Amino acid sequence: MLGDLAQLDDDTCLVVVEPIGDLLKLELESSLVWQRLGYSFDNDPKSADKGRCLTLLPATWNNSGVASMNVLADRLMNATLVGNTDL
Repeated sequence: MLGDLAQLDDDTCLVVVEPIGDLLKLELESSLVWQRLGYSFDNDPKSADKGRCLTLLPATWNNSGVASMNVLADRLMNATLVGNTDL
């Protein structure tokens, strides 16, 4: 999985859709591959220039069909991006 992320262009913004557990976040943050990729879940505005672009979205279940896709689209439009957003 992390190897696939290494193939993304540097100007790609990664969108992570929850649920993602705190333990998985910690495992990723301590992973040398994740660190080398430059992504971070740190949403501190002071670190906005650091790392690659990433956003974390709340879970969007697809059991409502088009309505769920509308919710996902709305969340993407209003997402707060962290990291290098000069894409």
